[in-house]
Amino acid sequence: MVQRLAPAGAPAGCRQGYRGYGNNLPLRRGAIPRYVARHPAAVFLLLFALLTRLPLLSISIDEVDSANFINALTLGYNVPQLRPHPPGYPVYIFMGWLLDGVVNNPQRSLTLLSALLGSLAVVPFHSLLRQMTGGKMALVGSLLFVVNPLFWTFSEAALSDVPSMACGVLLAWLCYKARHSAAAWLWACVVSSIAMGIRQSNLALLLLPAFPLGYRWLALKQRPWGLTAAGLALFSITTATWVWLMISIGSGGLSEYLEATNKQWATAVKIYDYTQVASPWLVNLPIRFERFFFGYFLTYLWTGDDGRTPLTLLLVIPWTLGFALFVTSFSFTSSRYNLTALWIVSIGYTTLTIHFLPRYGLTQMPGFMMACLLGYQFLGSRLVRHPRRVEILWAVGIGSLMMLYGVKYQSPVNTFEFTPPPGSFYAGAMFTGGILFLLLGNFLYHRASSAPAKPAAPSSRWWTSLDNYPRFVLAGLALLVIPFAFKGYALASIAHNRVNPSQELVLYVKEHFDTTRITPCWDNQTHSYFEVLIPGVVPTGYWSIDDLYAAHKSGNRLVVTDRCAWYDEINSTLGLDEVGQFTGASPLWSKAPSIRLYATRPS
Repeated sequence: MVQRLAPAGAPAGCRQGYRGYGNNLPLRRGAIPRYVARHPAAVFLLLFALLTRLPLLSISIDEVDSANFINALTLGYNVPQLRPHPPGYPVYIFMGWLLDGVVNNPQRSLTLLSALLGSLAVVPFHSLLRQMTGGKMALVGSLLFVVNPLFWTFSEAALSDVPSMACGVLLAWLCYKARHSAAAWLWACVVSSIAMGIRQSNLALLLLPAFPLGYRWLALKQRPWGLTAAGLALFSITTATWVWLMISIGSGGLSEYLEATNKQWATAVKIYDYTQVASPWLVNLPIRFERFFFGYFLTYLWTGDDGRTPLTLLLVIPWTLGFALFVTSFSFTSSRYNLTALWIVSIGYTTLTIHFLPRYGLTQMPGFMMACLLGYQFLGSRLVRHPRRVEILWAVGIGSLMMLYGVKYQSPVNTFEFTPPPGSFYAGAMFTGGILFLLLGNFLYHRASSAPAKPAAPSSRWWTSLDNYPRFVLAGLALLVIPFAFKGYALASIAHNRVNPSQELVLYVKEHFDTTRITPCWDNQTHSYFEVLIPGVVPTGYWSIDDLYAAHKSGNRLVVTDRCAWYDEINSTLGLDEVGQFTGASPLWSKAPSIRLYATRPS
């Protein structure tokens, strides 16, 4: 078999890693059959992912955004009418429309889209991890990826987050290849634009295509001006295409689209961004970032909630240690570490611009998991042979323990939180101290890395042989698949067996009220459910309470939730009776896990 070598001028260390890169590029003739024959592990992982996801598709319209997406497929794509809400998600809606042409059920089409793309995401994840760590670690790490509780749960939902994550994984895989492959770089430019078309917040993922350019400049000493220009042209053309279609099909023109987007930004984004952080701003802004970053990566991903129970702490310990080892071993000269770090820090855009939701970081979740796995590979293969391993392990141990205490004492991150609650300083101090110890370990590791390693004492006992430590690490990680598979199944099956609280509320209204004589209050959590489930019943009062008073005066009965902006005023002037309370525990329902229904008295 012919082996491809790195381009002339590439460092010698890059040549081995470049072999075979061109054989796996997308759309090459016969690529899929060859890939199946050469990579049976990836095929097994794909089948395993499909078998875990397809039987558990959600029967619920799990969030108000899901209802918006469903309305876009049933009533027509219209951004100003919140079908879906701005900025528009054009590529995601287009993919859902294509699938719905076959399935002919918008809710099922969108949940199926998440399950299929969530399953396919394991293929580039496994390929990228295999290039970074080797085949055995890639297999175990990919199994942990598939059974991750939050990822598994959202793979069953009619939401754009898992398709967005799948595109992010594909982009990272292409960008790692693009260090030496022109074709991979060009595809990365196209995929990065598509990722933005799925979720516009993926603008932050442009850090990833910047990585291979920086690598070529700094490591290979190349100046690929023509290749860069071609990639930017492809990105611009792809972006211009979906932007033009989004505006021309989804609105009455640019001015109407911008007006709708500005309203969405003012009412749903701006009120939660970093400028709203309470005084002292310079103290609370880093604490906010720390709460969102560690509260997400070290809690929600592995538990599906932000509780502080003993079980929660047990589930986060392996990932706290893995991340600690990653920081300890981090090197700016390592391409795999640099790409992984850029992938993780791209979450900064979300943490600065909007309130916290568990699903908002799913696109960066694979990068964080890769960082932890890189940390464990470092533990098993390099740290145990390092001449100053004892001192480094002490630094890692103390740093990990302090970070774990930070997780324990950090109060749960509220779904719509935008400024840190009182008492956040202690947890922030623990995280800061932990990171400082990890940086000390990093200093000790790199300071003495050029010194000869201490020779291992000969031993006939297999459990003391340094050669067996990588196997011990792999075995420990493999055992983690069991508890996380149980936790993932428990969370993912909730929405398969019952509908969410907001949908329950609207179904209750449909069953117990004369829907021709009611007017719901617009409350930003149930409005689209009424459009889906009770066509013709239009929630009002988005900008003013006057429409609600007019409806009541005309003889309509007002149905109001505790999330309606005019709840207090209506209760004080017209009087409200509580009709029911609806609750649910799935991470899919974190926007409205509990909601109460009230109604004015019959006239």
